Amino acid sequence: MALWRIRAALEDEPGRLAAITAAIAACGGNVFGFSVQTHQGGPVDEFFVSTPEDTGRFRLVEAVTDAGGAQVTAVPADPHDLVDVPTKALQLAAALLDAPETLPDILSDLLDADDAWWDQGTEGVADATVLIVPVAGGRRVAVVREGLPFTMTEAARAGALAALAR
Repeated sequence: MALWRIRAALEDEPGRLAAITAAIAACGGNVFGFSVQTHQGGPVDEFFVSTPEDTGRFRLVEAVTDAGGAQVTAVPADPHDLVDVPTKALQLAAALLDAPETLPDILSDLLDADDAWWDQGTEGVADATVLIVPVAGGRRVAVVREGLPFTMTEAARAGALAALAR
């Protein structure tokens, strides 16, 4: 079995979510987790889905798009991604209080990012796969995740956790 994280913007109309989950099921997928996140263009629905190994990213994106999803992305997920976000955030907050200098690593873990570092003031970042998180004292952390743009909900989570770093 393969595990995927799928995100899609859905029209707020009766039956749309049912159509999306039916499309996922038609690909042999089983939804293990679901959340709605805020993004600039409106809500984004996120699904954690288990599929047969031969069900690929493009098939999932096509199925969800055909069922009415917009701006659909699908990226491989890790079983650790299924830990609920509040529990994960609390665990990371405790670690951050013990070692504030590890904030980039902690934000990377919180957001399932590819990399994060103390940023020296990168200007004009326009790519949604790069998140700049302000930190006390005028510092900031750059967080990068290829293939899955950050949502406003994730930015808020990162900002709340960064507020603990002093």
